[in-house]
Amino acid sequence: METNPARSPALGSTRRSKPLPLGRQPSLRRGVGLALALSAVQAVGATEGSERPRARDWSLTGSVRLGAVATWTNSNLDPQHRPATRDPATDDEYDAGLDLYPLLDLRLRAPRGVSMYLTTPSDEYGVATGVTVPTTWGKVDIQACYVFSDSVWNDPYLLGLPREETDRERFGGTVALKDIGGTRWSTSYTLRRVDVEEDRAGHAHPELQRSGLTHRIELATSFDLGGGQLSGAAEYERADLDGDAAAYDAATVTVAWTVPWRRYLITLGAEVGYDTHRASHPLFGSTRDDLRLGGNALVTYREPFGITGAELGALSAWSNEDSNCDFYDAQSFHLGMFIGYHF
Repeated sequence: METNPARSPALGSTRRSKPLPLGRQPSLRRGVGLALALSAVQAVGATEGSERPRARDWSLTGSVRLGAVATWTNSNLDPQHRPATRDPATDDEYDAGLDLYPLLDLRLRAPRGVSMYLTTPSDEYGVATGVTVPTTWGKVDIQACYVFSDSVWNDPYLLGLPREETDRERFGGTVALKDIGGTRWSTSYTLRRVDVEEDRAGHAHPELQRSGLTHRIELATSFDLGGGQLSGAAEYERADLDGDAAAYDAATVTVAWTVPWRRYLITLGAEVGYDTHRASHPLFGSTRDDLRLGGNALVTYREPFGITGAELGALSAWSNEDSNCDFYDAQSFHLGMFIGYHF
C-alpha cells in the first residue's frame, strides 16, 4: 500500500516523483488532503456551470486549470536508498518536491439533457470519457477511464541498495446514478484493473503480488448549511489483488463545506479512512491495518481583474497514515496555488 503520497506523476512535473512503494491507489500523487482540495476545485466549476440556463440546442462547456503544489513528506518509504534494516525505529526520511497538475473538463451538451464529456478524473491522474443520460430515476453516467502510467518500486523491501523502478498501469470504468429521484443523493461503482509490469517483491513472496482488480462503491450527498453547502461521501473499496497480503478492504468517509463570501469561495474538507489487509505480511509477521486522516482548506477568488470565467486559488492540505506496522507510517503537508478558466 502506498502511504498516501499518491497520484501518478503529473504531466509537466518539475521533477520525477519518487515511485510509490505498495498497493492501495489513493487520490493525487501527493496525498489524501490534496485529493480533497483539488476535487473541491473541480466541484466549484461544476457548480458554476450548473447555474447557467440549460441550452435548448447543442452546446460546449468546459474548464482548464493548472495547479502548482509543493509537498513535504516524512516517511520510511520515500528514499531511493534503504538503510540496512527494516527496523521501524529507523529515523524517518524527509522528502520535498514541487509538482504541476493540469486539469481539463470538456462537455458537449445535446438536447434533452444528454451530455458527453472528456475530463481529468478528480481522484486519479488520467483521462476519462463518458456519457450522462437523464432518466426518471436520476442521471445515469457511464464512464471509461485510463490512469496514466506511474512508477513504483519493483522491490520496495530491498535493503542497503538502490531500488529500481517499474511501471504500473490502471484502467477500467464507472457506472453512476446521480441526483437519484430528483434529490442530491448519488451512488457509483468503479472497477479498475491494476498491472505492475515487473513485480520482483511479488515474485519473491507471492503473498505480496500487486496486480489484480479493485472495486469501489460510493454513496454521496449534499445539502445547504449556514449559507453554504455541506457535502459528504462514504466509500468502500475492495482490492482483489493476486497477493493475499497485498489485498485489502478500505472504508473512507469525507466531508467538505463550501461557503461563498463576496467574490471568494472557501472550502474546508476532512477525511478519515481505515484499511485492513487480508493476510499476514510475510516480512513483518503481522496483518497490516492503517488509519488514514486528512484535512484541507481551499480559497478560490472568482473573476480576478474582471475577467469573466477566470479564477485564482490557494490551498493547503495535510495527510497522515498511522499503521500497526510502523514501517508504513507517513505524514505529508501540501501548499499550492492554481489558476483556471471555465466557459
